[in-house]
Amino acid sequence: MEAAKTQLVTAEGTNAFNVHCPSCKSLILKKGVAQKVDHQTAVELPLIPTQSPTKHSLAPTYNWSVSDMMAFENIGFTKPVPGSNSSSTRYLSCADCDVGPVGYHPTPAEGAGKVYLVAADRVRYRVV
Repeated sequence: MEAAKTQLVTAEGTNAFNVHCPSCKSLILKKGVAQKVDHQTAVELPLIPTQSPTKHSLAPTYNWSVSDMMAFENIGFTKPVPGSNSSSTRYLSCADCDVGPVGYHPTPAEGAGKVYLVAADRVRYRVV
């Protein structure tokens, strides 16, 4: 699995391929737009209802990170999730078919930078 992750990352630490919705294959991020980040304390994401429970981890530690929501080609945001680690965490989903969550957006504390995280194991890649 680690070898597969490495192949998805460029030498600069960005996504080597376009990132697509796992269901409808809509483009979410173009290649080279997001940075690979490893998180020790990731938010637990609910399982995607249409997927097998063993296919996705609840708390992914390997994510694609972007700091500007305009970097996305296609993404939807939920209302703040009650009971999440942060009172204003929002889940990310496909804007075309509403499948998700494929990631999350923790609303930053005062003075902190914005971050949008897409779980690398919850999306598809265009490898040509």
